[in-house]
Amino acid sequence: MMLGPSAMSGAALGAGLSLPAPLRGVVLARDCLEAEAGWLLVHLLKAELTQSGNGAAALPAGTLSPAHRRLVLLAAAQAASHYAAVLRKAGLNLPSLVAAGRLNLVELLPAAAGPGALPSLRDVHALLAAACSGDGGAGSSSSICLVVDDLTALHCLASNAADWSAFLHACTAVGQAPGCAFVGLAHGDVPDDERWLARLEAAAALVLEAEPLDCGPSADATGCLAVSVRDVGRGGDGSAPAGGAAEACAPGMRSYCYRLAETGASFVEQTV
Repeated sequence: MMLGPSAMSGAALGAGLSLPAPLRGVVLARDCLEAEAGWLLVHLLKAELTQSGNGAAALPAGTLSPAHRRLVLLAAAQAASHYAAVLRKAGLNLPSLVAAGRLNLVELLPAAAGPGALPSLRDVHALLAAACSGDGGAGSSSSICLVVDDLTALHCLASNAADWSAFLHACTAVGQAPGCAFVGLAHGDVPDDERWLARLEAAAALVLEAEPLDCGPSADATGCLAVSVRDVGRGGDGSAPAGGAAEACAPGMRSYCYRLAETGASFVEQTV
């Protein structure tokens, strides 16, 4: 059920979002036209880069987490300059992250600058495979967190169903490798995408869905976020989460209201 701001009375909007940390397996983030979730992907990117360990609290702004795995970002919806700007607000420098081997950015927008310059999905697949297999540099881990910022847009690049199935299979295979994760954002209100989205959801250990408020955005809340934890062990190394992460990893459904601000998102969990 999508709750309105009245359900938030007496709650502190500064409360955080409880998710398994670090993310493991396949993570599907889904939004719609009335509640887009690009901000959620940014939230997860920052958490991946600043998380101090399995279930531990985030490090201070601008402090990188230990190089437990590389972050590979396939940017189909936004340019590198967008991610540079939003990461800078968290005290993180994108060029430095790339130079240190912590972040490998595969950007599609420059290739699409001219007429007819859109790459084929097979070209994107090859670029992504090279980025995931490449050496992140001295001291980097072989584990990967792959983030794709717009699966729906990439689906439009597929010339046939077989190419799209092969691409999705490759992404989920990365996420299901030990110590790895695949995070993909898709738009849930495109009727032609229902079948492959359902297959991806069936493989997901975690599903995050942004939904509009029944009464529309207000000063107190922008929208709702439904969190479904399926199976945190799927695709991970099977290690038990530490501290407060155990509760966040417990299978089940949770619902949050969120408010977006210039500094990021804040959350309050909804209770029945």
